[in-house]
Amino acid sequence: MLFLTLIISFSIMVACSNQPSSNHGKISNEQLQKKVESSNNSSNSNLSEGHASVFPKTGIEESILIDAVHDTPSIRAETQTEHGTLFMISKGREEEGHLLVSSTTGLEGSKTFQSTYSILFKQGEQEKVLLELPAYLYVQPTDKILTFKKIAFKEADLYFLTPQYQSGHGLEAFVFAIEKQTGKAFSILIKNNNQDIDRLIYSEAKDIAPLYIKNNQLVVVRPLGAGGPPDKDGHYKLDMVNKKLVAE
Repeated sequence: MLFLTLIISFSIMVACSNQPSSNHGKISNEQLQKKVESSNNSSNSNLSEGHASVFPKTGIEESILIDAVHDTPSIRAETQTEHGTLFMISKGREEEGHLLVSSTTGLEGSKTFQSTYSILFKQGEQEKVLLELPAYLYVQPTDKILTFKKIAFKEADLYFLTPQYQSGHGLEAFVFAIEKQTGKAFSILIKNNNQDIDRLIYSEAKDIAPLYIKNNQLVVVRPLGAGGPPDKDGHYKLDMVNKKLVAE
């Protein structure tokens, strides 16, 4: 059974031993090169040295050292709901590493994860794929399993998954709805200015509640604008028929 296989796989994640850092390609920054050499000289035999990424370039690959590669599914997010359980699970190859230097994506030493991830909803013996994220890369302070944040509307509960913990320009959440009466689950698109996107952008400020309900609408605190104050808060109406959050 797939679910049992996933749980077992999560508990026996495999790590390999290191190869030289030259497989990562040329690193022009002298400080960064020293960090690579230092990491490669580590005596920890459980880390995988010199793994080259097979995924498309993201722009931060020279700041990442891949520590291990997993070929079995790993549970990266999990939340139990009244009607079933939501999961984010790796599909196929997963590259796990860490940041060599601090940046807007995370602090030095933060954990990195890249794979094709499936968002699943499990009810009893039935599993439904709600969304797939191909070659998705995210950064977290640790490898702790993430959770989906719940916000309740009258007709449905919305669940927000934010894999990336900082960016400097707002956080991205993937949104899922579970109907209260039927227990049916599905992904939610975000409609802004007649354009549909698969993620919601909100402020990463720590001293505020960036997402909340007011008058049965979702209020979204916007991130800071480029060189200026944050944009006006967004207000979204839940359209269950079309499975969207529609900007008012």
